Amino acid sequence: MANSKISEEEANQYAESIIDTINEPLIVMNHDLRVISASRSFYVDFKIRPEETLGRLIYDLGNKQWDIPKLRQLLENLLPRKTILDDYEIEHEFADIGKRTMLFNAREIQRKTEKERLILLAIEDITERKQMEEKLRLSEHRFRSIFDEGPFGMGLVKPDSTFIAVNKVLCNLLGYTEQELVGKRIADITHEEDNEKSREFLRQLFTGSTPVVRFKKRYVGKNGEILWVSITFSAIHDKEDNIPYGQIIIESLTESRKAAEKIHLMAYYDSLTGLANLTFHKELIKKTIAHARRYNKTAANIYIGLDRFQRINDTLGYSIGDLLLKTVADRLTSFLRKSDFIARSVEGEIKNVISRPGGDEFIIWTHDLHHAQDAARVAGRLLKEISAPYNLDGREVFITASMGIALYPDDGTDADELLLNAERAMRHAKSKGINNFYFYSKSMHSAVLEFLTLENDLHRALERKELVLYYQPKVDAATKMITGMEALIRWNHPGKGLIPPMQFIPIAEKSGLILPIGEFVIRTVCRQIKTWQEAGYKQINVALNVSNHQFEKNDLAGIIKAALQDTMIYPNCLGLEITESAIMGNTKRELQILTELSALGIELAIDDFGMGYSSLSYLKQLPLDFLKIDKSFIDGVASDSRDQAIVRATIVMAHGLNMKTIAEGVETEEQLSFLQEHGCDEIQGYLFSRPLPADQIQGIFAKDYL
Repeated sequence: MANSKISEEEANQYAESIIDTINEPLIVMNHDLRVISASRSFYVDFKIRPEETLGRLIYDLGNKQWDIPKLRQLLENLLPRKTILDDYEIEHEFADIGKRTMLFNAREIQRKTEKERLILLAIEDITERKQMEEKLRLSEHRFRSIFDEGPFGMGLVKPDSTFIAVNKVLCNLLGYTEQELVGKRIADITHEEDNEKSREFLRQLFTGSTPVVRFKKRYVGKNGEILWVSITFSAIHDKEDNIPYGQIIIESLTESRKAAEKIHLMAYYDSLTGLANLTFHKELIKKTIAHARRYNKTAANIYIGLDRFQRINDTLGYSIGDLLLKTVADRLTSFLRKSDFIARSVEGEIKNVISRPGGDEFIIWTHDLHHAQDAARVAGRLLKEISAPYNLDGREVFITASMGIALYPDDGTDADELLLNAERAMRHAKSKGINNFYFYSKSMHSAVLEFLTLENDLHRALERKELVLYYQPKVDAATKMITGMEALIRWNHPGKGLIPPMQFIPIAEKSGLILPIGEFVIRTVCRQIKTWQEAGYKQINVALNVSNHQFEKNDLAGIIKAALQDTMIYPNCLGLEITESAIMGNTKRELQILTELSALGIELAIDDFGMGYSSLSYLKQLPLDFLKIDKSFIDGVASDSRDQAIVRATIVMAHGLNMKTIAEGVETEEQLSFLQEHGCDEIQGYLFSRPLPADQIQGIFAKDYL
């Protein structure tokens, strides 16, 4: 070989210096594709000896097991030009190691002449990698088939709850396209009442506290439809055991719920009217009774029977009869929703219900009533609702009803007993004449009727000027001179005579009539004071009582100011007596009202002191002028040491707070002596005068006020 050429020995040394340090299957070939060197990894990986390799053609190694036609053709085609081969895959069957998949890369080591070229061939056995890729491809194919074509809605969700992939079933279920759904947050399509629960389950999943969560919830479709679904949410872990996303599987429960609801409707509801049936009604009563027993509440079963309903069927036909029953059911439902006397129930609480046990009968069960009178008011209004005319297919139809009322716990303590007694009361009402109601208990019926009669009469008492004021003097305990008057209301009923306030004031408070009655008293007292002044009597102070309702619901100060302005009398002519309970509820509000009234110059007193639960720390803040000692303590003050101690302490406390005291109900000289001895400022009672009408009271105080 000429000096200008590289020797074979030099070429081998050069090639070995390149590859000896590399732990990969490598071959170095000369310009005619003969192997001049190979790496140790090549010999080991392909189970071939050096003597079967060096000096041989690349396709004639180890008894020609490297005779790979594709590789030979490729390399021979590359020889005339620059030799570059990138990531060329060839699958070949070897005698010793079987079928392998190899990745070839060829690079040229350039020399001065063509024959001085060296070619480096890198060989990578990628058989295992290809097998894994194929398994992964098949696995991905199976997953994609399940994901895309499975029977359930599926999606992949990131930790921020946004969808990154969804299948067709989920899109169809919710009514969105894939493009619309991907990128949405789960909260965007979840019913608002289920969002809190959904967020908590997602938190558990992505924090790793629970690998799989299952729950039921409601989605809202694109068209607004509510969809009940069953959710299975599982965590997907990466190599570092992080949770980059979760897989959600969604099964629609809407159809199964509809089927369950249909079964429920058949079992618990009347098919004609859609109202609850007797079975449901009994179950509701059982639940409500447990609630009422726990909280000491009253409930009522109102059993309604339509009067002479069979006549409708006989004359107009059963179709009109059915239509009438459905219309009555609608009226009752509407009434129950808007009735003032029936408790408002929020979701999760036991609700009032209307039921149809069958035929022409209905039942209303209502709970949390305050009084038996409330049930009577409900029944009275129901009679009016039902008796209003009906327009049925162009026909005007009239019908009335008879009703029976059974109260829990007075008339029964279980569902069957209450239903039976309410039905008995309804049958009794029918026997007494149509369009009426009766309580099961005779004594309750009489008491409620008397109450309602008085309430109805009281509504007309103001119009008919049946309410009158009586006046009782207040006397200085030491001098026995009249210091003022207390105005006391009476009802001069045309049939019952003079009715004292203890009988009709509770009715006025329950019915709301106390507000117009209270305003009537204020204006009447102011006019009477003006009348006395114009008759020549000197200025006199008249106190009147103010109810809790006037404090809570009325513009008390505004009404008093208007009355004073209309009559042009001084505010110090007027006094207000207020019970402890009226000013101990909302302390800030009461203090503001009392301060405003005191600033006008109106004299303020706490009535019946000692009967309530006054906070002494709060009492000292109030702008009061008098404490009025209740009659119950005065009754025993002459002989009962405990009453004596209470009265003495009250007088001392009042004086310490710069207030005067008035003792009411003074009837004996012994009571007066005790009060005088212990410094009571004023007294009031039968010892001096009973309450008298205005024209008679003038004679009593004339000598002091002329």
